[in-house]
Amino acid sequence: MILDHTGMPFRSEPAYRGANNDHHKNWRPRKRSADADLLPEKSTLDARQADLFRNNGVAKGAKQTMTDHVVGSMLMPTPKPNYQALGKDAEWAREWARKAKNLFKLWANSQDASLARNQNFHSMTQLTFMQSFDAGESFAIPRWKPMRDNAFCIQIIDPDRVCTPYGKTDGAGMRRGIEKNSDGEAIAYHIANRHPIDLSRDLLKWKRVPARTPWGRRKVIHTYDITRPEQSRGVGALVSALSEFKILDDYSQAELKAAANNALIAAFVKSDMPDELIRQIYQPPSNGDNPDATVASEYLDARDSMDYTMSPNSVIPLLPNEDVTPFLPGRPNPSYSAFVENIFRQIGVSFGMPYEMLMKDFSKTNYSSARASMLEAYKFVKNRRAWLISAWAQPVYELWLEEQVNKGALEAPDFYANRAAYCQCGWIASGKGWVDPVKEAQGAKLRVEYGFSTYEAECAEQGLDWEDNLEQIAHERQVMADKGVQLSDIYQLIGDTNDAEETAQPNNATAG
Repeated sequence: MILDHTGMPFRSEPAYRGANNDHHKNWRPRKRSADADLLPEKSTLDARQADLFRNNGVAKGAKQTMTDHVVGSMLMPTPKPNYQALGKDAEWAREWARKAKNLFKLWANSQDASLARNQNFHSMTQLTFMQSFDAGESFAIPRWKPMRDNAFCIQIIDPDRVCTPYGKTDGAGMRRGIEKNSDGEAIAYHIANRHPIDLSRDLLKWKRVPARTPWGRRKVIHTYDITRPEQSRGVGALVSALSEFKILDDYSQAELKAAANNALIAAFVKSDMPDELIRQIYQPPSNGDNPDATVASEYLDARDSMDYTMSPNSVIPLLPNEDVTPFLPGRPNPSYSAFVENIFRQIGVSFGMPYEMLMKDFSKTNYSSARASMLEAYKFVKNRRAWLISAWAQPVYELWLEEQVNKGALEAPDFYANRAAYCQCGWIASGKGWVDPVKEAQGAKLRVEYGFSTYEAECAEQGLDWEDNLEQIAHERQVMADKGVQLSDIYQLIGDTNDAEETAQPNNATAG
């Protein structure tokens, strides 16, 4: 019996076919920790992804599409203080939440929300998500500017500025600029005064920023998706598809150049004229040193004097025995579109985006497949949005709320003892849109009527605050009542307009 290094008998066949070395003998990846896998290669991965986003239209479009769906045109809180835990009643909670929501809107819509006064909360949220898509992470520093109406503001920094200082090395207590304790908790961040490769010539210096204040307030917001235990830094969204993206990009460029070069050639002029006939037509001088060279020169000069330019209704002069043969290039490759589509489908799957959404191509879908594709994408979008809210938006809201309480704008007795109860809130983002507005509106109505959903939930699905929506509806109906306009009149007007448009449409059965 033959034993292995552990003293166990060698197996004749592996229990799992994936462990068989008959076909995979060269496939022997190493099993390392999350940081051992990522940190030595992170700079290369981030640089390659950044290059793709700069120069590849599909990669850039994927990032923008994902940002448009996850963040959209708005991301606002709906405060929901846990009034039962606070010993309050529902009416108090509604009034407190309404005031908190309105105060947050004032801060969030102002560019004073950013340290440099060049972004509001929404644009910072978009930047945070895009940076997380690029490099897998984003860093934000809460700052304090007492001279502003709201002293609290945010500074978003480049992730490359968080790095291990010169003279220090990564180890158990330091992971690429993040200082950790024995529990694996980040206790400080080492932040450079500028990007390591910047136009500035200032000497690189690092500042150690504690993760929290002694009373628990965040001093750094590190937004990244943890996909493995003990992972310290983020991984970009396109890492698993980088190779395919780059090879496909090079292939597409080569196809494009080949097609462009082939388009420059319209036809060839072919000649079957024998050499002896050319000599008879273009006889050289008797005293020439090289008669054949002179014949060739005379022949080419005659060819050059003729205009072979292709234009409408053109007449092409030809020498004896010459013929015009059209150029039939093999570009574009007839299988190019199908091949590229298949690769882009694989790339889209790698970061959760359906092909139709990635390429904005719905030409091959009907209502059912388009809706199925959108629902599948929406699951992923909701998951990413929930992560973004938890890792970025909620921490910002809690920091903002702490300032409002401390300056007396909001009453919150025993705030620090009941921080979680006061900070509890939901979030409203842009709506998911409609594929068939009539069918989906009817579905929403039935869900509310049968108790499967609420008016608040249905409004939130479309990016609406249900209370604001109801207030606006009440206002509009009051204005209509004051002016003697009935809703039934408006419905009739809309119906008449739709009927007129349908009547004006050509009859497909008889048209053409």
